[in-house]
Amino acid sequence: LEYFKNADFFLLTSWYECNSNFAAEVFSSGGCLLTLKSCNLNYMTQHKALKILSFNPVYASKQILELFKNKKEVNKIKKNAFNYAKNKLNWTKLTKKMIFFYKKI
Repeated sequence: LEYFKNADFFLLTSWYECNSNFAAEVFSSGGCLLTLKSCNLNYMTQHKALKILSFNPVYASKQILELFKNKKEVNKIKKNAFNYAKNKLNWTKLTKKMIFFYKKI
């Protein structure tokens, strides 16, 4: 996971694996994830845990090049991604909610 943290960013272009283990690994390691608009990761976007790129390859390339120049923005996304994973992808917190639910039934 140290590799994820030290990379500039990762690009997820899949149409079918947008909520993949890969995305969770990048978030939990404090990595920066870039996706295309084909991915439906709106909830993570609301937490500014990733950046959604244009589906237009020319414009998406420009966005990526701009990010290479803007380490401050990349680091902010990395921090938000790590905090998102810590707060939302936490098995202890998630299982507590499920246990509470089942006890009510």
